[in-house]
Amino acid sequence: MVVDLAGFFATPPGCAADCLYAWGDGYGTTPGRRPWLSGVTAVDQDGGHAFAVKSDGTVWAWGGHGYGELGTGAIGGGSSVPLRVRGLSGVTAVDTGGGTTYALKSDGTVWAWGSNGKKQIGPDVPDLSAVPVRVTGVSGVTAVAAGYGVAYALKSDGTVWAWGDDAAGGLGDGVCPTDHCPPGTPVRVALPLPGTTRITAIAAGDGPTGYALRSDGTVWAWGRDNFGETGTGVPPGTSIGPTRVVGLTDVVTIAAGTQMAYAVTADGRLWAWGDDEWGSLGLGTECAGPVTDCRSSVPVVVPGLTDVVMVESYQWVTFAVRSDGTVWGWGRNDAGGNVGNGTSGRCYDSPRPAECRVSTPVRTALTGASAIAASGASGQLAVVPG
Repeated sequence: MVVDLAGFFATPPGCAADCLYAWGDGYGTTPGRRPWLSGVTAVDQDGGHAFAVKSDGTVWAWGGHGYGELGTGAIGGGSSVPLRVRGLSGVTAVDTGGGTTYALKSDGTVWAWGSNGKKQIGPDVPDLSAVPVRVTGVSGVTAVAAGYGVAYALKSDGTVWAWGDDAAGGLGDGVCPTDHCPPGTPVRVALPLPGTTRITAIAAGDGPTGYALRSDGTVWAWGRDNFGETGTGVPPGTSIGPTRVVGLTDVVTIAAGTQMAYAVTADGRLWAWGDDEWGSLGLGTECAGPVTDCRSSVPVVVPGLTDVVMVESYQWVTFAVRSDGTVWGWGRNDAGGNVGNGTSGRCYDSPRPAECRVSTPVRTALTGASAIAASGASGQLAVVPG
């Protein structure tokens, strides 16, 4: 007999307030309210598993579990209902990528679980960790971002720290704080911070590619650039250290997708750059030629969207929230209706159906989302307060 004294495997009650909405991948082609959890404050997912932070500081997970991604202590199988991640409390944010998940606690510490093949959890952790362990070497953290095999932390002093895979410059020419840093040791990203400038936000792509928003409204990028995703105009296939993204000023928020990135400026315009093969930049272009025709190596304005206040992207699917609360989606529209406009197409059919590629932003039925987790493979999630 197994007794679940801690309640880690208990099915949560239905939602009463601050609920999750889901669409795509069996949830339907338009957003619908799901009764899984109440009091949700943050959400994220990574193509097969998803996470929600509740107002009580606990983290809940569901989906695939082959590498310990759910953080319940088990490896293998999965769960279609949310399970409580073991041993975590006081969590304010969660970010996941490449099979590794990071939780930021209110005390400024970072905890991680899942894959550690690139030492993205830490140097003294096995290649798989089915329970959260504290990331050593960083404290006073205010934001965390997960890439593929790499992670970034923004500290309260405005500096950015990185650990994990540095094969393509993913650590941003990080400076070792001691005489010797074994793989997995957090290092400070070599971002220029003249005068009183500081970093105010971070994001991570799958390159690995990192992004930082500086307090003067400029955006900086580093790491691998295969499709123009650094926004610096360098030739594809280049790896770079921290470099200013071309032409952007007065930026207030940033986001990164799999091989693309976005910035919202103070005037409410949305800028995009990187891979546009599935219409993920929202430019309305049709990529009929080779993939080299389906990218932008510098930021361009997404037409038709104004008053944008939030953007979220992953796996070639992107969503923007406007100041009136409306949610707009575009990009790869398979997996049962990723974009949320009531249509879906099988993107690997030949010829490719028009429905699978939504290259201009379309309004979804969702209004008032406070958080969105995009995914091209496992459906979309959003939190609607109230």
